[in-house]
Amino acid sequence: MSDEPTSPRGAPAAQVLALVDRAARELRLAGRDDLTSWISHERRRMTTPVCTVLVVGAFKQGKSALVNALLNARVCAADPDLATAVPTVVRYGAELDVTVVTSEQAAAAHDDAATNGSSDDVAGRSVPLAQLARFTTDTPGERIIDGIDSVVVQVPRQLLADGLVLIDTPGVNGGLTAAHAAATLRALAGADAVILVTDASQELSQPELEFFRRTVTMCPTTVCVLTKTDFYPHWRQIHDLDKDHLTRAGLDLEIIPLSAPLRHRALRTADHDLDEASGYPQLTAFLRREVIGRKEVLGLRSTAAAARESLQQIASRVAAEHATLSD
Repeated sequence: MSDEPTSPRGAPAAQVLALVDRAARELRLAGRDDLTSWISHERRRMTTPVCTVLVVGAFKQGKSALVNALLNARVCAADPDLATAVPTVVRYGAELDVTVVTSEQAAAAHDDAATNGSSDDVAGRSVPLAQLARFTTDTPGERIIDGIDSVVVQVPRQLLADGLVLIDTPGVNGGLTAAHAAATLRALAGADAVILVTDASQELSQPELEFFRRTVTMCPTTVCVLTKTDFYPHWRQIHDLDKDHLTRAGLDLEIIPLSAPLRHRALRTADHDLDEASGYPQLTAFLRREVIGRKEVLGLRSTAAAARESLQQIASRVAAEHATLSD
C-alpha cells in the first residue's frame, strides 16, 4: 500500500514530499545519517494522524503540572523540589502504560526506520507509574536518568484520542544559551504546535523573550500560558506586563492564565464555573481548534520545516568550508 497522503490537499502534500525526498538525497550525499534519519521520521509523520505539541519554558514554571491538570491524570512528575530533566511523551493508550526509552534504543529504532521505512516506535522497558519521577527528574544522589532518551506515557484520555501528543520538556533557563535549549530547538523543527509556559511570579525576562521569538519563528502555532495564578495575587499585573513585552517584541500571542489547583478541585467537585476560572477549558479549546482541527496542514508544515532546517545545517557547513578554502 502506498504511503502517499490521500487528503484533499494532495498537491501541497506532493510538493512537500518532493522537497523532503530531495533533502534526504542531499543529506545522504553529505554523510549526515543523523539528519537523514530525522527527515525520514518527519516524512512518515505526514501519513499518520499524529500532532505533536511541545510544552516548553524555564525550570519550575509549572509545565508538568500543566499537562497533569489538562488531562486530569498524573502523567508527568510534578515535584516542588525536582525539575524535569528527561522529556515525557504523553499519548493516547487504551490502558495506562509507562515506558522508559534509552538513548541506544531510540537511536536504533530511528536507524532501522530510516533503513527499512518502518515505524520508528520504540519498544522500551515498562515501569510502574509510581517510579515515573525516578526516570524523568534529576534526583539528588542518583544518576538513574543517564542514558535515558525519553519516557513515554500512554493514558486513556479523549483529548489524546485523535492523535494529540504532548511532550513535557526540560527547562530552558537562560533562554537560547540554556543547557537544554539546543535539544528543544531541534524538537521545535518537527513540532506541530507549542505551549510556551511562564509563571506569574515575575514578568518575562529578555532571554525568555528571545527564546519565545525563536520558537514562534520555527513553529507559528503557539500559545503562551501564565501559570500559578492561584499562588500570586498580582498575576493580572504580570499578565498585562507580559502582554506588553510580547507586543513590543513583535509577538502576537494569546496569553491564557492557568491555575492547576483550581482545575483539579473543579473536576473533583464537578464545578463548571470553577473549571472555567482555572483557564484550562480555554487551553483545551485552543488545542482542539488550532491543533487537532488542523493536523493535516500542520503535518505538512512541520515536515517542510524539518527539511528546511536540515538543509540549512548542510548549507552552513558548506559555507564555512568555502570560507576556509577561500582564505
